[in-house]
Amino acid sequence: MSMKRAFRSMWPRTALRHFLYGVILWGAPWLMDPVAQAQDSSATDSTVLNSTGLNSTGLNSTAQNSTAQQTELQLVERVVGLVNERPIWLSQLRLRAFPFVRQMAQASSGYNTNMGQLESAYRRMLEQMVNEALIDQAAREEGISVTEPEVDRAIQNVRVQSGLDDPTFWNTVRAQGFTHTQYRQDVRKQLVRLKLFNLRVRSRINVSDSELQERYRTTYGNGDPVDCYLVSMVLVGSTDPTEVEPMTRALTVENFMDHGAVDLGRVCPKDLSPNLRRAVEASEVGQVSLPAQGPNGTYFFLLRERTPSASAPRFDDVRDQIQEELVAEAMSRQEGLFLKELRESALIELRL
Repeated sequence: MSMKRAFRSMWPRTALRHFLYGVILWGAPWLMDPVAQAQDSSATDSTVLNSTGLNSTGLNSTAQNSTAQQTELQLVERVVGLVNERPIWLSQLRLRAFPFVRQMAQASSGYNTNMGQLESAYRRMLEQMVNEALIDQAAREEGISVTEPEVDRAIQNVRVQSGLDDPTFWNTVRAQGFTHTQYRQDVRKQLVRLKLFNLRVRSRINVSDSELQERYRTTYGNGDPVDCYLVSMVLVGSTDPTEVEPMTRALTVENFMDHGAVDLGRVCPKDLSPNLRRAVEASEVGQVSLPAQGPNGTYFFLLRERTPSASAPRFDDVRDQIQEELVAEAMSRQEGLFLKELRESALIELRL
């Protein structure tokens, strides 16, 4: 299975590999024990916190040193959120936000990301961590658990489907800032999430035959030959404009591969979700696409070549694939409603 298959939004058969593939290549966040986080943070990050306890990790070190000389008291740890009396610690938030803060800094000229952008990134991450805490609590109530063999199989499946050998796979994980333990913890968390949603949300979804036909016509027209594409891709793990716009300004054809781009090879319309498909189709060869929202954040594409396909597949040949794609999209909408229900019945306090 090639890397491009990660972008097909399908459920339930392929949703798992789709969801976890994003974890590997583009740094989905993780939860760690606060003590372990504090130890890791002290060993790798000596930045000084501002009045809220947020840091500008990856930003100008000279400015940080200057701030350190002027600061007499430094905040080490505090609670930044409570979810049904379960605390979210500052050290957890800092560690979770680090890959995105670093990405923002790298996309900014001279690492000049302003504090407003940083605080926005931290607030979005804190909201995500609240959702994750609610999901974890709901999963515990349902008696949902994930075993070590399940984690092993999920990682093995994603590695094989990505076409990477074992050393290259783990090098890719480390390049995104994850240790082996951190990555396994994140995979476990995603498996719990998938099990919970499959239990509580899947029954709400029904896809009609007319919806299948409409999606086929949208994707393949009247069955005429369709163009496929040779593309590379950059992913920003957010849809927040304060995080997307710096990358939009920074990306050029010349530096595209320097921003963590992945070469997808040959992809066809059936391989892409609707938003991503439209972004690629609207692009000119040799140009960077406009940003497009997708399953794991915001995507940018560099269209290298258009390659004609021999013919469009028959409806019956892609019916199951289209159904999985539509179910996944409906699942995403229902997940949002489910999270809204959890939040409305929870006691949530944010202290950022």
